[in-house]
Amino acid sequence: MWHALPATWGSSWLAEAEQCFLQAQQASDSNEWQHLLSANLGYVYLVQGNLNQAKECLRQAASLATDEDEAILRVAYWRDGQMQPDDVIHPSTFTPVRTIINANLVTLALAQGQEAEAESLAQQMVKEAPDAPWGHKMLGWVKHAQEDFAKARQAWRQALALVTDPEKQEVLARWLETVPE
Repeated sequence: MWHALPATWGSSWLAEAEQCFLQAQQASDSNEWQHLLSANLGYVYLVQGNLNQAKECLRQAASLATDEDEAILRVAYWRDGQMQPDDVIHPSTFTPVRTIINANLVTLALAQGQEAEAESLAQQMVKEAPDAPWGHKMLGWVKHAQEDFAKARQAWRQALALVTDPEKQEVLARWLETVPE
């Protein structure tokens, strides 16, 4: 079924990551990196289950990021009532920062029981970038949370058709294999 946190991702690792990002935010004498630090910190807070802190960081990151900003960032997922870290162990693809922030905001909304907000944001992601996999992936998670498994499969198949990275293809294939009929 779903992957649990890898052993190396225990609570001490997350606490250490949180401290590193907080120290970097305080040490930075410019705003140049604040959006990335806030996005990463928002992800850590999501995985830790600190939803209010995650929301604050992700919204701050969204307000600072530009359309041109790209980075290698992680996305958390809301699966069967639990927060799960990114399945891609070593992400290597630069992605628009706002896309990843929005994906984590979809996850946040699902975790807070705000399915309509999550769906609206995922639909907006698909509308803004129909040829990118992220909106389809997140729409799949929304549909999965709503127990509309046929639409979850459809969204993930669309995402799979758009992904070229073998590790990400494998992750999507695993997701598709676990969707109930």
